[in-house]
Amino acid sequence: MSQPYVILDTGMSLNGIFINDKHYVNQLNEYRKQELRGRVDAIVVSSADIKLRDYEYKVKTSIMKQPELVILDKHCQTPPDSLALSDEKKKVIMVISKSASPSRVREIRKAREDVEIITIGEHTINLEKTLWALYERGAHKILVEGDPKLNTRLIRERLVDEVYVMIYPVLVEGGKVAIGAKIEGDKTLMIEGILQYGDHAVLHYKVNTPR
Repeated sequence: MSQPYVILDTGMSLNGIFINDKHYVNQLNEYRKQELRGRVDAIVVSSADIKLRDYEYKVKTSIMKQPELVILDKHCQTPPDSLALSDEKKKVIMVISKSASPSRVREIRKAREDVEIITIGEHTINLEKTLWALYERGAHKILVEGDPKLNTRLIRERLVDEVYVMIYPVLVEGGKVAIGAKIEGDKTLMIEGILQYGDHAVLHYKVNTPR
């Protein structure tokens, strides 16, 4: 069965701790992220990321393509008034599990009647089946802006083709490792480029490990 091409975009401190705080993001990096979003068919995010930062996932205004926003939310806990759901011009798909509360689903539908809600998995979301479902809906190229748990699952299950890692010029105390806290086996990468945005650096890799 065909699967989409998956790009993982994440950020970390110099000591490897996950960062998604907008206070660390400079304007050049935000421009890079908006341009990258404009090159894909869908942007996949987790409800955990939405709850940590209320964010719109904007696309560069000069790009006519408007990718759909896919929210992975096994318990349907995304706040109905979140910015991610506020743009009615943006198609939103919410992927939930069978364990999601029906009342929470109703709250989301009340906030956005046009949100497409699909159920994949019993108590957790099956990522591989989710990618298949998105491919069948026309999303052949996907950008994932994940939290550490989602990043690790995607890498562990060999579902990623390309990786961008923003290195922020900061050392962070505590926090979670951005990628690969609990992966199994080695994953080999091939560097495609190193980009500099002020004091920030972006490492760009292709994943060599076959799916």
